[in-house]
Amino acid sequence: MSKFEVKGVKSFPGHDGMKGFSANLYCDGKKVCEVFDLAYGGCYEYRWLDYKKPRVVVKTTNYKGESFDRKCTPAEAKLVKHLEGKTYECPYSGETRPLGEDMYLAEIVEEYENEKRMKRLCRTKVMVKLASDKEDTYSTFKAKWSPEVKAKLEEWAKKNGETVIEWVNERYVA
Repeated sequence: MSKFEVKGVKSFPGHDGMKGFSANLYCDGKKVCEVFDLAYGGCYEYRWLDYKKPRVVVKTTNYKGESFDRKCTPAEAKLVKHLEGKTYECPYSGETRPLGEDMYLAEIVEEYENEKRMKRLCRTKVMVKLASDKEDTYSTFKAKWSPEVKAKLEEWAKKNGETVIEWVNERYVA
């Protein structure tokens, strides 16, 4: 199965305070597409780099789960095949729907931006997931990551009856 990732994500303010982005989509390490969300509430724009190649017919489904044939560039067809059978839960209706390109790109762009943000935070702070932390939160200490700081915080956690679930800096600091 192909591996898709984004690089070079650039965010910008869009219409009515929404956030837009531009990004490069890679498949198996090779740039295949430029993606744009102009933040006007519409679908994303895709500029497939293999647009001059003959189209490939792919069987896919729409958001209602109805099957249809779609003509795609070869790289676009790989993305459609990659998403085949994947679903998401619609936040408005609670229905399970097929995962489309825009929702998938939104997810991987968000992951990319979160990872970039975490790397930036971990350069100047120590971030720890403690057993007492709420879901999706971390305890943050104003210190630069080092083995000595880790040892002191392990001592502090033990003294205060805390359990360290994860040292976040170990994931993001080389």
